[in-house]
Amino acid sequence: MQWISNGVYQFQKHCDRLMAKSFDKIWLFFGITPNVLTIARFIGTAILWALFLTETNASDFWNYSILALFIITALTDLWDGALARNTNQVTHIGTLLDPLADKLLIGSVLYFLAATLAHWTLYMIIFLEAMMIVLNIIFYMVWESKIKGANAYGKLKMGLEVVFVAMLLLGVYQQSPDIITAGYYIGGVAVFFAIISMLKGIQDSASAL
Repeated sequence: MQWISNGVYQFQKHCDRLMAKSFDKIWLFFGITPNVLTIARFIGTAILWALFLTETNASDFWNYSILALFIITALTDLWDGALARNTNQVTHIGTLLDPLADKLLIGSVLYFLAATLAHWTLYMIIFLEAMMIVLNIIFYMVWESKIKGANAYGKLKMGLEVVFVAMLLLGVYQQSPDIITAGYYIGGVAVFFAIISMLKGIQDSASAL
């Protein structure tokens, strides 16, 4: 599994260099910090809730607006991490809010999709993300620490979850069973790495106590 970890971090380095030449310049020009981008993910998730609750099947534009907003909101996870590392703006509050924003984004969309798609991958990811939130609360209340979930497997899991959710949304809107089925396979892999990430995070956090 070490080769997977090395591959993820190599990919992250390439992304950070790309972001330093592109989006980082935009954020710095407007004075946007990594934590602002993280908060934008919370706001994007709230808007997604509003769109889902008022969604009508008669409007393709409404549906694809949800897909577009989800992708843009998910990209803030890439943007805030790269900006924080490239400009040395990694903060304690950022490391707390970033994974919470990820879990709320993924869990919220899967919650609404579960009403249409009754598949075990959706329920498992929702369960695992909720469990991580509960475990973080326990670690923080008892040891004033948090689960070290920002490992390579957690980063890979997040990327797979984004692709998983995007494919399910696209499959539902296109009414394509093939796209949905392909999404389920990706979701199954995401579940695997979510479990690996959680176990490694618990192990690393416990050993640091």
